[in-house]
Amino acid sequence: MSIPKPVVPSLAQLTAFAARVSPLKFLTPENRKRIVRAASPLPFRRKEVLFLQGGPARSSWMLYSGRIGLMIETQSGRRQELEHIIPGELFGTLDRLFGHSKTYSLTAEATVESIALRIPDEMFKSAFSGDVELMSKLLGLCADRLAKMTELPRMSMEPPRTRLAFAISRLVRVYGNRIPIKEREIADIAGIAPETAYRTLHEFRECKFISPRRQHVEVLNPERIHAVWENASVSR
Repeated sequence: MSIPKPVVPSLAQLTAFAARVSPLKFLTPENRKRIVRAASPLPFRRKEVLFLQGGPARSSWMLYSGRIGLMIETQSGRRQELEHIIPGELFGTLDRLFGHSKTYSLTAEATVESIALRIPDEMFKSAFSGDVELMSKLLGLCADRLAKMTELPRMSMEPPRTRLAFAISRLVRVYGNRIPIKEREIADIAGIAPETAYRTLHEFRECKFISPRRQHVEVLNPERIHAVWENASVSR
C-alpha cells in the first residue's frame, strides 16, 4: 500500500508562513505576495529526491514542513549528508545567489515526509535585487549557514542541553523570538527523544530562557540560549 503524500498548505497558510520567516518577512507586502503566488508547494515522501547534484537549477527552495537532507555525491556513488534543513530555511539557493552557477551543488532528499516551496529563480532574485538592506540580510543568512555547517558535525556528539540550545538558536535565526512550533518538535529537530529533552526544556523554562505557549515557544533570552552551545564549543 502506497503512503499518501502530505497535504499541501493553502494560499492563506503560505501567506502567513512567508510573513514570519527570514528573509521573506523583510520584503514589502507586495513583493512577498508575488513570491507566495509564484511558489509551488510540493509534497515529498521520505527518501524522495527534490533535486540532484549537478542538475539544472532554475528554482530557489524553502522548507515549509518536515526535514530535508543536503547531500554530496561521493566518487563511489554514495550520498553523504552535509546538512539538514529545518522548516523556514532556504536551500538550493544561497550558494547560487551571488554567482552564475546554473546547476545545484548538492542533492536534496526528504528525510521525513515534507513540503517544500519551489520558487522560480527569476522571481526570487527580482524581489531582492536593488535593495542594499535586503541583500545585506541575505549575506547574513549565508554567513549564518556557513557557521552552522561547521557546528553540525560535532552536535551529534554533544549532550542534550547543548543540542537543544543549538536547535533553538537556529529557529530564532529563522523565525525571531516567537517560534511557531511546539517543544516536542524542537526536540525532534535536535535529534533527541522527547522524554530526554523534557528535563532540559524544563530547566530552560525555570531559567526564563523560554516560555512555551499553546501553539508556539517564546524565546525570552536568546543570548543566554546561544551562550549555552557556544560556550560548549569554546570549552572543547
